[in-house]
Amino acid sequence: MRDYPFQSVFLDTCVVHYFATLPNLFFEGGPDEEEQRRLARLRPAHREDVLILRAMMDMLDRGIPHDIVVTPCVIRELKPQAKPYGIELLGWCRAMGFITSEGPHTFFDCIATALDESDRHLYLEAAANGCDAFLTTDYSTIVRRRHLLPSTAPQVLTPSEWWERMKPWAGLFL
Repeated sequence: MRDYPFQSVFLDTCVVHYFATLPNLFFEGGPDEEEQRRLARLRPAHREDVLILRAMMDMLDRGIPHDIVVTPCVIRELKPQAKPYGIELLGWCRAMGFITSEGPHTFFDCIATALDESDRHLYLEAAANGCDAFLTTDYSTIVRRRHLLPSTAPQVLTPSEWWERMKPWAGLFL
């Protein structure tokens, strides 16, 4: 598709955490009562991000032409109670034909000063897998320091920012 903004998007641990802790919302058609309470407790920006992630899942189901990348490293970073759902998400990505391998960890030296070790590892995996975007809800570290990353590397985006770029194509998939 001409001018389509992304070919592949890497999901950071913060994003996968929402999939893992709100499985009914993402995989069963809607949140149960406990998930509704969790959603209500989120800050407005995070709640909007979660709803956009839900819309992204609908778009994936309808054939949005880009890959979602989740690597085993992302799943290892999940809290223990979320790991079973994270492993299930990793299996879903594999079944859908999305990239799920860990990449080599060589890239621009400047990310070493921009990101901490675990974020740097995930960001390098996104770059090694050829991702155009690195989707995160980690506002306190990755989003805040993204201006320090190379402009040729995957773009660090929040779900809301991803949505702004995807809106022109959303009608094709929602």
